[in-house]
This record gives sequence, structure tokens and C-alpha cells, in this order.
Amino acid sequence: MAWNTERTKLLLLAAATSEFSEKGLAGARVDHIARSAGVSKERIYRYFGNKAGLFYAVLGELVSRDLEVPLQERGSESLSDFVGQLFDRYCEDDTLARLLLWEALEGTPGALESNCTGRWWIRQMDRLLIAIPGLDRAGAADVLFTIVTLCACSPVILHGSSYPSGERIMRDSARRASVVRPVALTVQSLLGTSTS
Repeated sequence: MAWNTERTKLLLLAAATSEFSEKGLAGARVDHIARSAGVSKERIYRYFGNKAGLFYAVLGELVSRDLEVPLQERGSESLSDFVGQLFDRYCEDDTLARLLLWEALEGTPGALESNCTGRWWIRQMDRLLIAIPGLDRAGAADVLFTIVTLCACSPVILHGSSYPSGERIMRDSARRASVVRPVALTVQSLLGTSTS
């Protein structure tokens, strides 16, 4: 029987997503990931090189699937929609938010420029430069940093909240508005416009 490489990779990515989300890069164990996937840990090294390679493969899958929120038009309404949709995605499933925070805490310095997250940052900064006329590249980086920080941290920090489900939905809605507004203020500050 031929070995199904793609299926094995998918099993490893699924098991690793759970392990890395819960324990981070340093805390995750290769043998636990392999056991959860039902394969030998040698497959991890063969397909991904090492534990860090597997971590970035997981991150790449989730970034390409979950963070591709459209930001195509100009103006503050398009930016608000982008921020709101990103916030909603993180609230629906905080796995990617947790992985991004683990990457920030444990990632290799300089790795951001060469991995999938770095490429996502560059694409989003390019889109922000189009969406917000007058914004320079450093300003776009500041705005994007503000967006990701507010959107990703909120569901992770509040993960253990004991809100009843109905109240949780209302709180998420209020929190969404409280995330969108500071981004608009950041843009206004960078452009030197008033907060009318």
C-alpha cells in the first residue's frame, strides 16, 4: 500500500494546530503531535524539517485561510469593515490569534520577514496604503499593528470569560465597536485630521 503523503501532512497539521495553540512553540511536543496524528514523529522531520518548521507550516495554513479579509476600497468605512471582520474571525475561533501571540513571544528574531506572517503583513500594509491616501509605510505598519493587537488579543485574553452565551454575544458586539474606533483614531492621528 502506497503512503499517502498529503493525508499524513494534513493529519500532522491538524494535530500540531491544537498542540501549538494550547502550548506554544516551546511547550509543544513533537512526540505528542505525532501520536495525536497517528504517525511516527520521523514524518514531522521529513515533511517539515523540525518543530519550528511545523509551527510555521501551521501558521501559514491558518494565515492564508483566516486572515485574508478584503480591504480593497478607499476610505474609513472600508477600513472599519476590515477591522470588524478580522475581529469577528478571531472571536469565532481564537486559534490563529493564539498562534500569532505565541509567535510574537517565542518566534525567532528576524523570522517574521521571511515567513507567511511577514508576507501577510506586507500585503496588508500595501492594501492600507491604497485604502488610506496620505498614509506612509511606517504609518501603515502602525495602523496594522494596532489592528492586529486589538483584534487578536481580545478573544485570547477573554478566552476564559464566564459570560452566558447571550451576554457573550452582546459583549463581543460592544467590544467589536471598541476595537474599530481606536483604529479610526490612530489613522486620524497619523494623518493629522480631526476626530469629527
